[in-house]
Amino acid sequence: MTTAAQQLGQKQILVIDDMVESRSAIKRMLVQLGGEKIDTATDGDDAMAKIQAKDYDLVISDYNLGKGKDGQQILEEARYTKRLKATSIFIMVTGENASDMVMGALEYEPDAYLTKPITPQILAQRLKRIINTKNIMQEMLQAIDGDRTMKAIELGNKLIERQPQFMPAIIRHIGPLYILHKEYNNAIRVYSMVLNDHYRSWARLGQAICMHRLGDSLSALALLKETLRRQPRYVQCYDWMARIYLSMEDRQKAQQLLEQAVSISPKAVLRQRELGQLAMQNEDWEVAANAFDQAVRLGRNSCHKNIDAYLNLADCAHPLLMDDSVAHRRLGQKVQRALAELQTDFNNKSAIQYAGLLAEARICHAMKQPEKSNHALNMAELMFKEMEAAPVEDALSLTSTMIQCGQHVKANDLLRTIDGMQLTPAQRQRMEEQMSLLDEAEIRQNSDRINAEGIGFYERGELESARQSFDMACAYPEAGISVILNAIQVRVSMIKQPGCSSEQRQQLLRECRPLFKRIGMLGENDDRYQRLETLKANFTRLLQEPAT
Repeated sequence: MTTAAQQLGQKQILVIDDMVESRSAIKRMLVQLGGEKIDTATDGDDAMAKIQAKDYDLVISDYNLGKGKDGQQILEEARYTKRLKATSIFIMVTGENASDMVMGALEYEPDAYLTKPITPQILAQRLKRIINTKNIMQEMLQAIDGDRTMKAIELGNKLIERQPQFMPAIIRHIGPLYILHKEYNNAIRVYSMVLNDHYRSWARLGQAICMHRLGDSLSALALLKETLRRQPRYVQCYDWMARIYLSMEDRQKAQQLLEQAVSISPKAVLRQRELGQLAMQNEDWEVAANAFDQAVRLGRNSCHKNIDAYLNLADCAHPLLMDDSVAHRRLGQKVQRALAELQTDFNNKSAIQYAGLLAEARICHAMKQPEKSNHALNMAELMFKEMEAAPVEDALSLTSTMIQCGQHVKANDLLRTIDGMQLTPAQRQRMEEQMSLLDEAEIRQNSDRINAEGIGFYERGELESARQSFDMACAYPEAGISVILNAIQVRVSMIKQPGCSSEQRQQLLRECRPLFKRIGMLGENDDRYQRLETLKANFTRLLQEPAT
């Protein structure tokens, strides 16, 4: 008979810990227990590189690994990429007592969860029990690893007859396989076998899932509520209750349940994204923005890093930024950092760059940062013009952002171009909704509003921002003469600034000419006549003065 030490000696083992003392201590224990083929990793990235390169039979990982991936994320990614086999063993080790860390780790079902300090006796006892159970179920687990799921079910049922004492461990594997094959009544049957022996929350959850899939959602809810009464922190029950209420079109109740789940286990990135999407549908922008912020943060070192989380964060933050509170200003800054990260991490993906620039333009506009907003929007417009056969959706996204950022003339011109494209009914509806925002009266109002913003910048001495605002207001054909005079005035003031270079001076003077031409002649009785004449005189003098 093969001893436990001999079995351990045959296994490929990986020990993951960022602390050299802990890493060495666990390795020494494993050697004492018969381990021979032992690799070590110092952080999450090192660990995942090794897991991708080699099939490990036993992984022992500390939860807290400093910067980068933590133990939960390693387990999550190893399962997601199918690099951790059903026959393999994953043991989580931690000195953390925080409930969110414990619940997060347990959600991904490691084979064991050990709290420091670990003694050789504790490790030996735990390994002996797990290895023995895995050996009993080895043929079934190998079938699962080979995607022979129906064979695994067959082997599992035979094994229950031969080894009934291992029934719970076996059914924990074959119950989900029955659900995978939509054999819900068989799944309910095997879960009942477990429950007849002893109450187990995971089996009751499995039954509830099957009842919901069979159409008896009310009975499923009753089972889940009973399970939570016994085990209030079983987060998967909240997840399934939320899905059931969502199927019943009660989005508010579904959101409340997901919020409860997140409060218990906040480190699950997929749950944070699910909550964000649901709160977004409910127009609960505070909850949605916070959930997507967490999804971005948690996703940075996760296999579930997701572009939409960044863009949805910006979309949810946008309506909140209309309230210029300290908290919302901080949120805006956080969104700007996230979008900058998006641009850096995906600088080779033009579609992501384009969407990120549009989001940045909207956020900067909401935060009253016109220079940054205009720069981002101009960059996006340039990317759009360089696209070959630009998709209608990209065009409509650009016009929508132009309208939100006050560039109505450009939006109007582009919408007229889109009108000639082949559109789906949904696209035409979007286009017509945007066009309705651009009637003449509203355009004139926007021109006046932007002009007022420019005056505010001018009075505060922020001349470049003032120039951009006046130019935006002047872009409207309906812009009044006073607006155009303001655009000339700010250029004259910029030329008189001590730091104005010769090149800038010449450019500003060139920009004044079409503005004067646009005004034309004013009668002496016009209230704006004297101001126009003064600006003409200043302009003529500046043309004649040598550049300093």
